[in-house]
Amino acid sequence: MKAIHIEYINKLKELKNQARQEYKRVSELKKNETTSKPEHSVDSIPLKTETEIYSDLVTKMNEDVDNVIKFLLTSGSDFDSWEHAYLKPVSVCNFEFYEKKNRFSLFLNKSFIKSVTMTDQLAYILGFDKLEIFETSIAKFMPDMKGGVSSFHVYAPGLIEPMIIGDVTAPVLRIVNIRGKQDEIIEEQFLFVQYHKLLIKEISEIFIEIRTSSGALMPFQYGTCTLTLHFKKSTYF
Repeated sequence: MKAIHIEYINKLKELKNQARQEYKRVSELKKNETTSKPEHSVDSIPLKTETEIYSDLVTKMNEDVDNVIKFLLTSGSDFDSWEHAYLKPVSVCNFEFYEKKNRFSLFLNKSFIKSVTMTDQLAYILGFDKLEIFETSIAKFMPDMKGGVSSFHVYAPGLIEPMIIGDVTAPVLRIVNIRGKQDEIIEEQFLFVQYHKLLIKEISEIFIEIRTSSGALMPFQYGTCTLTLHFKKSTYF
């Protein structure tokens, strides 16, 4: 029975991909038709949503599914409601944000979902104090959409002498506060230049790392970073 269940779930995933590709194809045709058709003409390509296309594909597939398999998939329960859970997952598992309480909530339909497991970072961002949630609940803490990352550390390993950061030593050039909105270009100028002792006298390349305060690499998704360094000859060189 488990093998049948896994096979059916895999078929649903395949149909989901088919629906996505079909929606892209029809959207492209619709776009080309819009740019080339005369003004006030009638649309010849009806545009269905990706969900509608997926629903049609699943309905067509279920027409060919044997009743015995349907019974095995649902352990004798209502197949229509079970299918509905996969067609509209928002009715089974859903996150909502309450502005008055400033908290996230997680809705779970126990008929289909046993539990939801989150990573440490996601649980922290949403304000949940548990990584695995078994029932509908409201987050204990306010959300932190920055994920607890308010500054980043610019490292220059192999270039400068380590400095004391908390209870450890690390080759940190500078600690920079994070500001600005998404996709905004940020320019940071430092009025007070910090000079560090170099570990080497000849420099062929400079390796830079940008990490969080915990030491993890900053997970940039895209974009570029330009860093300007100033070298000053030591008095006792």
